[in-house]
Amino acid sequence: SREIVREHGVMLLLGSMRAEERLAAFLLNLVQRLHSRGFSQSELVLRMTREEIGSYLGLKLETVSRTFSKFVEDGIVEVKQRHVKILMLKRSSEWLTLSLNAIEMVASSKVRLLDTMDKAQKTKNEIV
Repeated sequence: SREIVREHGVMLLLGSMRAEERLAAFLLNLVQRLHSRGFSQSELVLRMTREEIGSYLGLKLETVSRTFSKFVEDGIVEVKQRHVKILMLKRSSEWLTLSLNAIEMVASSKVRLLDTMDKAQKTKNEIV
């Protein structure tokens, strides 16, 4: 059930976040997963093209490229072709944690609402 809620959270993430938030969440999630396997905590080599990243995040190639450029200008990341270094990891990670917690709370509320609706429907069917 927790996996369903998380998957629902990912769907909410794609639907409710701006391009910058989607790309930041994607990069932070990727670097955290790689770090848990013994790789760097702040650097990664992207194996996906920008077009593939856009497709995964529901964004156009141009939007992904512009967002990477904005992150570089803002000093959030350094990008050299496919090599990405996250410069503001702690701040970005704190923001992502807050965002994901909010999404999980919304998803949990929706799951509880659906459970309540299911129970009401069953009760209604038993009465009829």
